[in-house]
Amino acid sequence: SRVLCVQSDELEAPHSAGRFHQLSRPPIFTTMRLLSAFAASAAAVNLHHQAEAGSYANLTDPDQDLFQSSAFMGSNTARQEHSWSVVQLWHGRRPFKEMLSDAHKCTKTGSKSEIYFASSFCYWIPATPWDPAQVDGLTWADEQERGMCGSPPLGTDQCMRCAICHNNARDYQHELKTYARWEPVPLPGGCLTDVMIRDSCVGEANQLNEGLKMNYDLCTSLRDSFENANAAMLEAEQTISALDMKVHNELPNRRQELMIERDHTQEAMADARRMMSRMKRRSIPKQCDAYADLTNKRRALRKITKSNRIRRYDIEQLAARCQRPREPKEPKRPESKVVNEDGASRVVPPTDDQMQKYQDRMRDYKKEQKQLPRKQRVYEQCQECHRVTDRFLEVLDKYDHAQALSEELEQRLQVVEAERQEAMQQRSHLAATVPTLQQNKMRAEQAWVPQKVGCLQAIQEYDNQVRKHTAMCAPKMWAQSCEKACLERTAQHGCARVEGTPTDQANTAGGITIKCQPPQPSWVRAPYDMGVPPLNPQAQCSDITRTQAPVFMTPIRKEGWLWKNGRFSGYNKRYFAFEQGHMHRSAMMRYWVQGNPHETAGARERLYKAIIVWDIKDVEDLRKTQVIEGEPRWCFKATLFYRTYTLCAETQQERDEWVSLIIDAMSRRHPENDQ
Repeated sequence: SRVLCVQSDELEAPHSAGRFHQLSRPPIFTTMRLLSAFAASAAAVNLHHQAEAGSYANLTDPDQDLFQSSAFMGSNTARQEHSWSVVQLWHGRRPFKEMLSDAHKCTKTGSKSEIYFASSFCYWIPATPWDPAQVDGLTWADEQERGMCGSPPLGTDQCMRCAICHNNARDYQHELKTYARWEPVPLPGGCLTDVMIRDSCVGEANQLNEGLKMNYDLCTSLRDSFENANAAMLEAEQTISALDMKVHNELPNRRQELMIERDHTQEAMADARRMMSRMKRRSIPKQCDAYADLTNKRRALRKITKSNRIRRYDIEQLAARCQRPREPKEPKRPESKVVNEDGASRVVPPTDDQMQKYQDRMRDYKKEQKQLPRKQRVYEQCQECHRVTDRFLEVLDKYDHAQALSEELEQRLQVVEAERQEAMQQRSHLAATVPTLQQNKMRAEQAWVPQKVGCLQAIQEYDNQVRKHTAMCAPKMWAQSCEKACLERTAQHGCARVEGTPTDQANTAGGITIKCQPPQPSWVRAPYDMGVPPLNPQAQCSDITRTQAPVFMTPIRKEGWLWKNGRFSGYNKRYFAFEQGHMHRSAMMRYWVQGNPHETAGARERLYKAIIVWDIKDVEDLRKTQVIEGEPRWCFKATLFYRTYTLCAETQQERDEWVSLIIDAMSRRHPENDQ
């Protein structure tokens, strides 16, 4: 017990006495047994890494503290609140964002299954673009290699890295899902960017060639004055030509088209007006006169036929909805009833109340029968009137549409006329400035042409001196450059950090690889726009890998067969792998069914039933062995907030190694995560 207390600082605090029991073995185990278990676990872990030293030459030393190396993510190690549901009770806890701390790069980025972070080497992107850009620095290898980053933004003069959140191809179809972006990497203050180095070298060249610089400034001033004057004159001439085309061709043609369309619209309005007048004088009085007499709507008919202005409301009110009259149904006369009482039958006649109701219904029935012919006549006359009013409303709709279109065409004609007036004013203004522009061009030409040959030679000579000096000056400033500071960024700054399966640990799902592929050549070491051949990628990668090295933050620390207790009874043999975590990410015990994934193609991972180690509240060895498949097995129990697992190994040493890994991962858990 003292050994465990010394290994964890948080266990020494008085308030964490309750945690000690969660992280320690049961008191029935002696101190000697604890010491032997830890010694065996440490030896096994070291042997495990030594055996794979060839495959993990680029990993950090397993004995070093990998967890503190994720400080680039931040200091907030608080964990997201987990949710409890019946789904978890049956299907297990799904390893999504809840297994990450709040400061993890993928907590609020990417989809819920993209819980693995990866970053490329840190590269310097010069201010001077160079094509083609070389990508990708992060690749996923399964049946084929696929880039994961894409092209970075060029010409940024910044230190950048590709940062992605991915699902490690942990999908039933082994589909890789990623969310990638290029982001800047902070650098220490005081370094010199490419632009600053270029300005410094050009300034030194100017001091060394003061005479050339004076001639260069004079010649470029004369050349720029001539080119600006010539461009201004050319622009004025082209604008005047375009305005002439607009005033004399484009706008008149558009105006003519609008006028033709307006005339056709006005003809349609006149036709509709004549037809409505004819219908108002003849068709409507003829077909609606009888209906108006029958329904007392003579006043409404007179308002339509005599008024000069017809409203749609008046037409609709004249012949509203026509309702077909229904044939009245004759009521049924109440009948006498035969009642059996004490074995004897007697006839009961209808009551007086029933007979009174029948007589009332018969009276209403005869009245409706008498009114039925008139209602039928009203319905027929209503239909007759309705046909003509519907036709009138159709013509009225055409008239209204033509009138709206005519008003719109008038407005468009006014706009065309305003454009013509504005274009004429612009042309007059430009035509007035042409003589001044011609004089400016003539003066600039007189000053430039005699000096042109000598000035071009002076400009070329100055450019050659600047290029020559910059090509020698820039590499000398490598030590102060931001590019050097960028390449000296390490894994602690988030360069070449990978969560996920390395290629040499990959199974059928594939694995991730970090390659050194600088997107751009180094400008400081070889200013390629100054006539110097660009630096080859091998030399750049030599500088990068001198300080940067890929670090896989979630290696598989142990894997092998365990027997897991079933939901209700019995034990099932499963292949487990312990995926390492760190201070911002919980370790995870993944397992497969139907075989070893390295040997059996049909092995299937239970993706949503992996055990999140941060969920384990207590782990303990079971004193008694369990007989499974006819052999004794050494077991341990892990208590989670939603389930208790019993896992059994073939040997005691195997069991102790698994338990030691779990206890070590639990000790990395932040105290806030136990609340």
